[in-house]
Amino acid sequence: MGFQPLLIKNMFAVQQKMFVFLLLAFIVIIQIAESAPQYYNSGYGLSDPAFNGGTRSTWQDSIVLHLFGR
Repeated sequence: MGFQPLLIKNMFAVQQKMFVFLLLAFIVIIQIAESAPQYYNSGYGLSDPAFNGGTRSTWQDSIVLHLFGR
């Protein structure tokens, strides 16, 4: 019977650590998602494989422009 409270105590400690980790991961993901439109709207992140001023775009660029506009 003395083992049961220790097990429950450890379970709460694990849950607290997991909660803190998930909270921090969520904050980081939100920060990245909020910075993405600014990153792409300023022209960064779009490829220019031929170095000709961006007249040739890739399918990734078309998706980015569709999502964030330009």
